[in-house]
Amino acid sequence: MAANPIERQLAEQYRALGITSVMVTVEGRRQNMKRMTCSCCGARDQVKLSVHMPPPQAARRFTNAGWQVGPEPVCPDCVERKREKRGEAAELRQQIVTLEREAHGLKEMIQELEAAAHTLRSRVDALV
Repeated sequence: MAANPIERQLAEQYRALGITSVMVTVEGRRQNMKRMTCSCCGARDQVKLSVHMPPPQAARRFTNAGWQVGPEPVCPDCVERKREKRGEAAELRQQIVTLEREAHGLKEMIQELEAAAHTLRSRVDALV
């Protein structure tokens, strides 16, 4: 746990951005790294940052790598999948609008055909 109020404040700022601190052994040496874990799929990414790097600057490093930074971070792959789903949803919404317009046009045609049939029935009844 952070020892002094400034370290605690920094830890809270990192946590609010979805960034956690981890100790990792690299080439036999322990290094403090900042890690993000995707809230969708669990993918992880970590970067070595300078000790005094402010949280927004650290978040920018992840954002530049394609991460969606925040309390529930999202990895670049999931960001892309969400973008594709939004695109598919927009396309489907457009298809719905088109089908509704066509249905409205068909309803008008049906009404016109029913009116024409009614007119013909009236003529037949008048002839009989």
